[in-house]
Amino acid sequence: MGDAKAKQVVQFIKEHREYFPVIRDVGCLVHSDFKPVNLLWSEESGLTVLDWEFAHSGAGIMDFGILLRHFQDFPISLSHLEKGYCENGGNLPPDWLQCARITDFINIVQLLNSSSDRPKLFQSLIQNLDSTMERWGKLSEVLSCSL
Repeated sequence: MGDAKAKQVVQFIKEHREYFPVIRDVGCLVHSDFKPVNLLWSEESGLTVLDWEFAHSGAGIMDFGILLRHFQDFPISLSHLEKGYCENGGNLPPDWLQCARITDFINIVQLLNSSSDRPKLFQSLIQNLDSTMERWGKLSEVLSCSL
């Protein structure tokens, strides 16, 4: 990533720390790899979520962040996502989109801290960090434009 980018990332995290989810007494089941390739849809069964190897108790907003990381390849309607989640018992804060993105931002930083034997993945993750930092003030517009 380099020193300049690392400093930019740290500064961004500090500036937006109020969006970090806080888990006090309530955690929920988090898939932690909730991306389109791990979702299977059929008319008979509805949605099936696959690949639970990273599941844990945590902040559910993490799954939204991971899902939205892939918005360019797998467009999704934010209003339908929010409506469907809330209609099925979920509860989202008003700033859920920022909370989801900052949570995934940290996930990406942690992924970049692992072995760099997948240069295309690392480049994609760094581009995602850059995109989030550059477009932070208009996340809902950016994510909605992908539809």
